[in-house]
Amino acid sequence: MATQVGSAASGGLAGSVSALKLARDSDLDIELPGAPPSGFNYLTASDEELLRYGLPPPPDKASFPEEYRQWERIFSQPPVRAPGTVKPIRQGIAPAPAPFPRASKPTEHGNSQSASWSGAVNTSLPDGYHFKMVSASWTVARPCPPNSALTGSGWDNGDFMATTWVGLDGHNRSSDVLRAGTSHRCVTTDDGAMNCVTFPWFGWHPARPVEVSGFAVNPGDLVTIYIGAFGLSLSYGCSPITRAFVFFCNRSTCTYFSRLVGAPAKTSLQGDSAEWIVEYPGSGTSSTSMSYLGATFMHNCWAIAENRKNKTRVLVKRDLGTATLTDITQSDGVLLSQAVREDDSVLGIFGEARRGIARSPSGETPRIVVYHQTDAPLSPLAYIPVASGRARAVTHVNIAAFHLNEDSDGKIWVTLNNDPPDNPAFNTLWKEVGTLQVYGVKVLGMLGGAARGTFSRLDTDDKAKFENYYGPIKDVIDKYKLDGLDLDVEEDMSQDHINRLIDRLKADFDHTFIITLAPVACALQGENNANLSGFSYQTLEADRGSKIAWYNAQFYNGFGDMKNTDDYTAIINGGFPPSKVVAGILTNEDYGGGYVDMKTLKTVLRELQSSYRDFGGVVGWEYYNSDPRQAAPWEWALTMWEILYTQK
Repeated sequence: MATQVGSAASGGLAGSVSALKLARDSDLDIELPGAPPSGFNYLTASDEELLRYGLPPPPDKASFPEEYRQWERIFSQPPVRAPGTVKPIRQGIAPAPAPFPRASKPTEHGNSQSASWSGAVNTSLPDGYHFKMVSASWTVARPCPPNSALTGSGWDNGDFMATTWVGLDGHNRSSDVLRAGTSHRCVTTDDGAMNCVTFPWFGWHPARPVEVSGFAVNPGDLVTIYIGAFGLSLSYGCSPITRAFVFFCNRSTCTYFSRLVGAPAKTSLQGDSAEWIVEYPGSGTSSTSMSYLGATFMHNCWAIAENRKNKTRVLVKRDLGTATLTDITQSDGVLLSQAVREDDSVLGIFGEARRGIARSPSGETPRIVVYHQTDAPLSPLAYIPVASGRARAVTHVNIAAFHLNEDSDGKIWVTLNNDPPDNPAFNTLWKEVGTLQVYGVKVLGMLGGAARGTFSRLDTDDKAKFENYYGPIKDVIDKYKLDGLDLDVEEDMSQDHINRLIDRLKADFDHTFIITLAPVACALQGENNANLSGFSYQTLEADRGSKIAWYNAQFYNGFGDMKNTDDYTAIINGGFPPSKVVAGILTNEDYGGGYVDMKTLKTVLRELQSSYRDFGGVVGWEYYNSDPRQAAPWEWALTMWEILYTQK
């Protein structure tokens, strides 16, 4: 999609930026003014005001809604400026200037080959377009030396590097590379000592990259980086682009660092490519120089490109969907690092692939979904899998349960369980929801459930009443930035009115909005089976299947059984595609009848995977007190991940 934004006649924001009194602190780097003044409102400030303090302006809300929401999450809790200083990274451990593909023949995974870059490169732009900015978020990895450094009694002497970064240029015909990221260095000595350090850095090749001091990043921290010519007037083919912004935000410490960077002599930003990369400097011969990072996941990977037509800025977005994936191979062809596109915005990079790191495959299924109804901490669902070098263990979280209420005076409102969603008791929940979303986990709201009234109100022929009931639901989705809605209809509702609700949700939210339903399993087996919803799910799938992502089918409490594959198979034989049937199970035997022990469940799930290559996945009710270790409920998701994605 191309979007026209603003006018180029005045030169965009170049005038306001060039007028700033900026003092150089090196040949490459230009210092920006200090922190914004007390009371500065990041969310309402103009682009010019944000740029004055080295802050990236928001993407256009109407044209790039998801990218705007990401920006809004960062600045809704304003980060504090870390002044920071820079110094050149010494020669020999600096990132390489270009990927230099090793061979035209792809690896066994279909990716291109590189001597030192593993990740994704997007060059798919229409004629006349050039990338102007790129962004991504990731959890800073905990590095360690490679296996090759181990001896019987300790370590060999060694100096091992790895770096994760986003960048512009360097892949096609351009000789420049503008990039920023986090680097890891592990130094070992034969007396058994090991020292590993992590630091942020940026650079504009061919100048030597610089390390940032005074702005701390540590393993486990969540960072977001924006780089590029945002806010600057671009005129490719006319005057060269010799300035760009670099913005780091440590989301874990709520601090940021930014610079306006000057290009090296005879260098300018071409905007030919955008990159999301894990790099092992000097790894083109073997793994002996690689600091091992395990599995790295880069989230919210996107870039904006610009073309000027008829004096109007025309912008397009690119992400991983049209990017080329690149693996690192040794000179003998051995695979050292593999890139996997988890979806269009999430990139998995698996270092030193010879170690056989288990990973989730690209694609949507099988899903691992949890319902969350209590105050157990959600954040480990994001942090624990990544920190342990695993793939993302949970794909979707359903926040339960939202209800539509009405009093005798006609006042209508939504509650989350018994309280309004903005009750302070939910402050931690909404913060954790934002954390999960940054890590690529989709968070949905569950509407309805056993408490009756929500869907009987929406099941009205009066269009005005429907609007009155629907409005507060839409407002909650907007306010809390939910990725979708799970419709748990446990009261009678007409076929026409469930269709109307689904149509309205799809019309009001973009194509990425997820709609699921939560029927009892037997309701999917045929028209004459038990059904708590009133309408026919077979008819619903025929009429609105294209708008429904999947069904969270309840195989417990007498409505289905997961002790074997029979009930699930009956649903598939009845016409539902396996990719759209997610098997709902109890995570603890105290939650109801039909609990299945882990040993049996493992056998059944693997049988279903063997029978259906696109098996939809598993959903657990509920997160709190989940087995196998109730005090650590996130381990249920990890166990499901091991069952579905490994051979353990």
